[in-house]
Amino acid sequence: MHKAVISKDQILITCRNLVKNEGIQNINMRKVASSANIALGSLYNYFPDKNALLTETVISVWNDIFRLQPPTKGVSFLKYVDELFQNTRHGIAEYQNFFTTHSLRFTNDNKSSAQQCMRLTFTELKNDLKLALDYDPKIRSEVFNDSFKKEDIAEIVYTQLMASVVLHHTNDVALIEILTRILY
Repeated sequence: MHKAVISKDQILITCRNLVKNEGIQNINMRKVASSANIALGSLYNYFPDKNALLTETVISVWNDIFRLQPPTKGVSFLKYVDELFQNTRHGIAEYQNFFTTHSLRFTNDNKSSAQQCMRLTFTELKNDLKLALDYDPKIRSEVFNDSFKKEDIAEIVYTQLMASVVLHHTNDVALIEILTRILY
């Protein structure tokens, strides 16, 4: 007998485990319902179709990979960036082939919706990087001006992170050294 009550978060945990163990290609409504020990109809209460399930799963996996909490006052920007790269290294190992296959799972009609959700996730990541810059009291005040803003540093770190994901090279030692020389 299937459990009647489950949360959306529990379903997404099930989805992430399926992605880790079997790959994104095995995410479908029946498999997820069975793995979550719920009725298929109950799953449709949370996700109206497979594309909605896939979109939320991809976002959940991205968030799990980066595993960053919003920065707190007094945080070292360098430590925050280093943790982001460490989490990404760990995530790449946990979710093998996810980066190269996740976009292939969407139908053409739903790719733009999925891309929009991913853009929102990445915008949040960039905003957190900017906030970490705001919260680091050791950054020299004269570093930023009208032509070089905190948003620029956040964008550079984000771009390096995405390049490292694509290239499977998540070593941030040189980036940390560059940031140290520029910011402190």
